[in-house]
Amino acid sequence: MPNYKLTYFDSRGRAELARVLFALAGQDFEDFRIQRQDWPALKASTPFGQLPLLEIDGKIFAESVAIVTFLAKQFGFYGKTTLESLAIDQVVFLVQDAVNAAVRALIESPEDQRALLGKQFLEEELPKYVTLFEKLLVESGTGYFVGHSLTLADLYVWDLIGTLESRINIQGIVSGHPSLVTLFNKIDNTDRIKTYVASRPAIIMPKYKLTYFDARGRAELARVLFALAGQDFEDVRIQMQDWPALKATTPFGQLPLLEVDIKVFAESVAIVTYLAKEFGLYGKNNLESLAIDQVVCLTQDALSAAVRAMFESPEDKRVLIGQKFLEEEIPKYLAMFEKLLVQNGTGYFVGDSVSYK
Repeated sequence: MPNYKLTYFDSRGRAELARVLFALAGQDFEDFRIQRQDWPALKASTPFGQLPLLEIDGKIFAESVAIVTFLAKQFGFYGKTTLESLAIDQVVFLVQDAVNAAVRALIESPEDQRALLGKQFLEEELPKYVTLFEKLLVESGTGYFVGHSLTLADLYVWDLIGTLESRINIQGIVSGHPSLVTLFNKIDNTDRIKTYVASRPAIIMPKYKLTYFDARGRAELARVLFALAGQDFEDVRIQMQDWPALKATTPFGQLPLLEVDIKVFAESVAIVTYLAKEFGLYGKNNLESLAIDQVVCLTQDALSAAVRAMFESPEDKRVLIGQKFLEEEIPKYLAMFEKLLVQNGTGYFVGDSVSYK
């Protein structure tokens, strides 16, 4: 038998269906899980700069659909004839259409439109796909999408619905579609799948608590990063009059603070840098991270200049120094930001997508 190694992040995502197929076939494999912070260093060594990867006797393959299609063929879940394989592919690509629609609405949409587009997807597009799945299942007449036994088509739809229910925390997506409900119950109660699901690693997300004053200030960028990532967090806002009593209990006598699973960290730049790394907004490699840090530090220079002029200058000179800052120093920094943005040529400071600077 071939030796299999599946590489993906320590999450379910695009590798979970491959893991299910290994479990269903009773096939041993190496389930290699990497941490998000290690990905930038590994990315360039992969065929297409993405995961999952399937290694078979030392030969590496990418693309999740290609991987699960191969495994389904190997393990007998890809139909008994070429016509059945065609019918399976039809369902697989319909699921991919649904996945792409979900990604466009819930992940890739502009932040200011995400709530509206997400609502439209959940209320309009997703029900359309679920209705199509139910129709195909009823038309088959066997209780399975294709043939008289479990195939990749059944598993693909089951995995899609399970992923959506867990990722966006909604239940009952297929309620009102009895054929789908019956099929999913059969899959859930298949012995090998039941055993795998019960024993698979729990996906434990960190618990975040951000503490700052009831203002934007040095915590606002962290709040924006949480929103951009769709990550829940506890947004604790304290009143100014309560600060003197709390100050001595903080690490450095300052805010903001980020609590990650009870461990407390300070320093706003350190906090947003960590969150940007966690949420994939810190560049695709070390060179991009360096370019991001360059912009961040330049921004800190501008902020320090503003603080010196507006807050730390002698009171009798503050108006004059503040005016000089606004008329001379701010334009200088804005010109540098514009220059960096133009030089990159993509519409972003670094790379071709949003990063945290």
